[in-house]
Amino acid sequence: MNAMGIFITTVCATGALTASAMSDLNRGPMPSWYREPPPPGSCISLMRALEDIETSPLPRRMSGYQDYLVGPPIVVPKKKGDGGMPPLRDQGRNPAIDLSISRAQVRSFRLRGNHQFLQETFFVIPSNDGEAVRAIEILRAAGAPMVAAMKVEWGTKLEKFFTRAPSFFNYFRDYHSIQGRKAKRIVLFELPAPELENSLRSEGYEVVIVDHHNYAELKDNRYRAESSLEQIMQLIGWQPSRADMAIAINDRGYIPGMRAFGLTDEEIREVRLNDHLAQGKPRSQILFDRERVEEFIPLLRKVRGFFVLESMNREIDSALLKEEINIRSPGVVDIFEFSGKRIGFSGSPAVIKALKAIDYQALGYDSADVVVYGGGSEAGSMFFGFKPQNPPKGAGDLLPYYVKTHFLEIAERALVDHTGSWGF
Repeated sequence: MNAMGIFITTVCATGALTASAMSDLNRGPMPSWYREPPPPGSCISLMRALEDIETSPLPRRMSGYQDYLVGPPIVVPKKKGDGGMPPLRDQGRNPAIDLSISRAQVRSFRLRGNHQFLQETFFVIPSNDGEAVRAIEILRAAGAPMVAAMKVEWGTKLEKFFTRAPSFFNYFRDYHSIQGRKAKRIVLFELPAPELENSLRSEGYEVVIVDHHNYAELKDNRYRAESSLEQIMQLIGWQPSRADMAIAINDRGYIPGMRAFGLTDEEIREVRLNDHLAQGKPRSQILFDRERVEEFIPLLRKVRGFFVLESMNREIDSALLKEEINIRSPGVVDIFEFSGKRIGFSGSPAVIKALKAIDYQALGYDSADVVVYGGGSEAGSMFFGFKPQNPPKGAGDLLPYYVKTHFLEIAERALVDHTGSWGF
């Protein structure tokens, strides 16, 4: 048992004995310093909390014992001008990099920020990864009056919910208490919706598209070199910190980008942990899965020079597995991921270009049933996804063996032949 555990046990035992000796029959008025001890069952719960000290619920478990063990909490008067400051992040003990927003950044924005743009704009952002959550934190710290954080999955099209301006504004008025009609412009953060965008423009609103991904089903190319977080910071005049840039570069340049930015391996892991937490994964599960990854990495195989993660690896979190491979390997790492529903690739931009040029109809797929997407940094690491809705004609499997082999052949040729003659 650690020193803290011995201390807690001693305090609880002493308190229980004191309470027993000073029963209502033999004790007089209690002195002003006396406080009732917590019940023994609570002490047991506290000990279990101490054993699980790395988990995020610990501060809530400890709060019930703070008054008895160390006295009432000290209340620090709120300084004038601190309104809008987000709470410090719960990053565990001794994080490699502090990802909190600083007061200096908020003060700098108050002096130099684009306040008119901020006050006139309605921001719609999906809170589904580290980049998006950071954008929401910055906007709220800056004092943006109209910020809607939507709980939707990555890649969700906003037209899934509405295509016309009236239903759009009514939804956010009823469910988010935001009067968006008062805005002069709408910022849509990685939420493509061409029909809705046109409807908003027809009603006189300026529509600002913040994105850096490719969507094969859209006619307009929304790829940009800057991450969506960087675009938001530029729009409002926010001075980015090293932590802001680390989160942004993680999203557009992944681990090679963060390493080029100067982050250490442990700082990279901390930024990646932040991304997973923002996606709703419990900290304890992430840490447990990282231990599983350590056991699994020696079993990985390469095919035609690429790491290949098959669907049989589903007992391992593939995102954690890919990031650990990248952290341990210099440069850009090329990884294919074959599951029962999609083919994914992360790595060389040359391979991404070749995979996007594949003639899916020649493979037997109906082009209307295929979803292709991607993003990343053209100067570093990119990602690509291929998700067919139906099997190719004449095949029983959604992704037959010959399709996977063809993807590998195209990728292999793309790494050695940059003339662009590697198509189907």
